[in-house]
Amino acid sequence: MGEFLKFFINYISKVWFVVLPIAIWHIFKDIWITTIRINYNITKRKWIFLELKVPLFQEKSPLSLEQVFASLHGIYVKGKPNKRIFEGYTPPWYVFELVANDHELKFFIRIEERYLNFVKSRFYSQYPEIEIEVVKDPLYLLPFKIPNKDYDFYGTEFKLSNENYFPIRTYTDFEKGDLKTEQKIDPITLLSEAAGEFSKDEWFVVQIFARPVPGDEDEEFSFLWVEKGKEKINEILKKKEEKKEGIFDEILDFTINLLKAPFSPPKFKEKKKEESQQMTLFQLDPISRLQIEKITEKTSKIGFQCGIRVGYFAKKDIFKKLAGSRIPLIYSIFKSFENTHLNSFSDVKEVRTRAYYYFVERREFQKKRNLYYYLRYFFWTQKKFILNIEELTSVFHFPRTRFIESGIKRTTLKQPAPPSNLPFI
Repeated sequence: MGEFLKFFINYISKVWFVVLPIAIWHIFKDIWITTIRINYNITKRKWIFLELKVPLFQEKSPLSLEQVFASLHGIYVKGKPNKRIFEGYTPPWYVFELVANDHELKFFIRIEERYLNFVKSRFYSQYPEIEIEVVKDPLYLLPFKIPNKDYDFYGTEFKLSNENYFPIRTYTDFEKGDLKTEQKIDPITLLSEAAGEFSKDEWFVVQIFARPVPGDEDEEFSFLWVEKGKEKINEILKKKEEKKEGIFDEILDFTINLLKAPFSPPKFKEKKKEESQQMTLFQLDPISRLQIEKITEKTSKIGFQCGIRVGYFAKKDIFKKLAGSRIPLIYSIFKSFENTHLNSFSDVKEVRTRAYYYFVERREFQKKRNLYYYLRYFFWTQKKFILNIEELTSVFHFPRTRFIESGIKRTTLKQPAPPSNLPFI
C-alpha cells in the first residue's frame, strides 16, 4: 500500500499542471453557465401571466389544443454559440399552470411579454369564445416562505420512467372507438372534479414547463430524441446474432488441441461469417411490435422539452386534516397516463418533500422550503424529458365541461324509472 501511495503522489506531482486546469475548467463552466442563465432569464426576459377562461359549455376535443401546441412550437430559436456561452441565452419556453383553489380549477400560462399577441391569436384560432386576460401571478397572495407558522406544504417533481422516445398514455387512447361525447373519458377529469373540494385556504398547483425543441439537433435541450428513437427501432428489428467466440474460447480450443496433438491432428473451429439480418414486423413478438408502432407515432410529431412540478399547500389546520387525501391525488392524476410496456410518470425521490432515517424534521423542512422557492419563482425542474404535442395536450387541456364554484353539481339519488302500468295518453 505504501509503495502504491508513493507511486501515486509521484505521478500526480508530474501531471498536476495538466489535470488540475481541466478539473477547474469543468467546475467553473457549470457554475458560469448556471449563473449567467439565471441572470439572463431574470434581466432580459419580461414575464407575464395569462389566464385562460373557457366557455361554460366546452365540448371540443383535446385535438384542438394539440393544434394550438403545434403552432406554439414556432417560437423556437436556437441562438448563436457566443450568445449561449457568454450571455446565457437559452431557447424560449412556456409554463402551463393548473391551479385548484376556492372550488375552481383555473388555467394559466406564463410567457414572455413579447409573445402576448402570438399566443392569443393561436388560442383564438381554435377557441374563438375563450377569454384571455393578463393577470397577476396566481400565487401572489401567498407568503414568500412556506412552510411557516401558518402554512404547510407538500410537493414533488415528475420524470419519465423510460426513454424519451417511448410515449405515455394519451387522450387518443381514452377516445378509441365510436363513442358519444358524454361517453368519452377525459384524463384530466380527476383534477377538475377534485377542484370543487378545495377551499380558499388550500392550493393545488401543477406547473408544466415546455420548451419547443427540434428532434434531431440541439443535443443539450432536445436530447436527440428522434434520432435515438430510430436507433431503438433498428435495435428491435435487428436479428439476434449467434454468440461470438471470444479470446477465452480460442485459448480453450488451442489447449484442447495441444493435449490431443500426440494422438490426432489439430482441429480448430472455423469462424462463421456474420451476416446482418433484419427481422420483419410480423416476426416480432406483440410487445416489440407495439413499441415500434408507438415510437414511430411519438417521433412523427413535434416535441417539447418538459418538466413537471406539483405542490399542495394549505393552512396548517387544513393540511393536517386533509393532506392524507390530497397528497394521493398528486400521484393518481399522473398514474392515469401510465402506458404498460412503454412509458409512465414517476416522481423524483430526491426532490420529494419527505425525509427518512435521520434528522427527519429538519431535512423535510429544508426540502419544503427549497421546492416551494423553485415553484414560486419558476425555476426549471431537476429532471427534464421530452413530450410530443399529443402527450403535452393530454397533461394540459380543457375539460369538456366547465366546472365552476362548487365543482360538479350532482343529484343525491338516482331517479327511479316510471311504473310499468303507467297509462299512455
